Parts: sequence; structure tokens; C-alpha cells
Amino acid sequence: DKKRRRNIVVKSDINGIYCILGIEHQSSIDETMVIRCGIYEMLEYLKQAENKEYKRLVPQIIVVLYTGPKKWNGPLKLSDYFEIPEELKKYFNDWKIILVDVKEMDTNKIKDEQTRYFIEAIQAMYKGSYEDLKRLKRMKKENFLYAAIITGSIDQVENVLEGDEMDMCEGMERMAEGFRKEGRSEGVIEGKLEEKQNTLKEQLEI
Repeated sequence: DKKRRRNIVVKSDINGIYCILGIEHQSSIDETMVIRCGIYEMLEYLKQAENKEYKRLVPQIIVVLYTGPKKWNGPLKLSDYFEIPEELKKYFNDWKIILVDVKEMDTNKIKDEQTRYFIEAIQAMYKGSYEDLKRLKRMKKENFLYAAIITGSIDQVENVLEGDEMDMCEGMERMAEGFRKEGRSEGVIEGKLEEKQNTLKEQLEI
């Protein structure tokens, strides 16, 4: 009877068919993600089945958006949790999740410019690549700061957060200098991410 809710749920009409699209955001690897998504989906279908207004169930898709620093090494399907006797494999319902890692996204497929800049900023910060950041000067301040929240890069830009406006070029220069000092390299992010994220969130809410 535990209540389970997805982070974001969007109702959409796709080619004349009413669908439910859900997004579950993960900033860290969760070993129970497949099971959680399975619970979300089945509880939604159970609710629909008990609703007399529904003639047919509404299809739903859940996408796990992963923004953590490490490569996802958790289960992606139910069978990853255990061994299945060969004789039972054809009867086993193998629940799977759709996982999107922002570090591996092809941003060329993203039509909205600011969304593309946001994802590219996250990728550049995780790699410690100032050259990649320099190409994003038209990115909105809010997107730049939220990318810093996700990647735990607040220390590199917190001294340019004062006032209503932030010089993006200066912010990126400071971040680049921070990258050099801490020796950040691709795939290597250490530190207290949660502490840094909470600090930046508090500053944004002031």
C-alpha cells in the first residue's frame, strides 16, 4: 500500500493515442531502480483498471534520466538481479527500464537551444573541459547555475553569484581555473556533491 510517485508525469496525445510519459530523475545510482519503476507502472495500471471510466488502459513509458558523475552500473532489467534456470527463461517476465545518461546524450538531436546548452554544459563540467564551456556563452544564467548544481561545480562559480546578473564569460573563466586547480579529468568527480548542491540551491532561492 506504499504510495509511489514519479518525479515528472506528462499526459500526451501521440498519433491520436492518449499516453502517459513519466520521468524519474536520478543523481546517483540506485540498485532498486528497475523494481521502483515496475511498481510505478503497475500501480498506475491498477488505478486505471479500477476506474470504470477507462474502457482501455492508457499506455505509459517511464524514462530514468541519470545525471550522476559515474557510469551507471546498476541493473537495467529484472533478470540482472538473479540467475534464472534455463527451463524457466521463456516464461519469465523480464521488466526493463529506459535509462538516459546525460553524459552520453547526443545533443545534436535536441531542438531547443537552451536545453541543448544545458546538457552540453553538464557534459563539459563533468569532463572539466573549459573549451567546451566556452562555446556556450549564450546559455542562460539559470541553466549554467543548475548545471553547476548537478555536477557539484559550485565551488568554481560561487564567487560570481552576487547580484542579479552574472558575467557568463567570467563565470566560465573562474570555473576553468577551478578545474585546473583540482585536476579534474573526464569521469573523475570527487567531493561532497550534496553539500555543494544544497549551497547553490539556497543561494538561488534568496
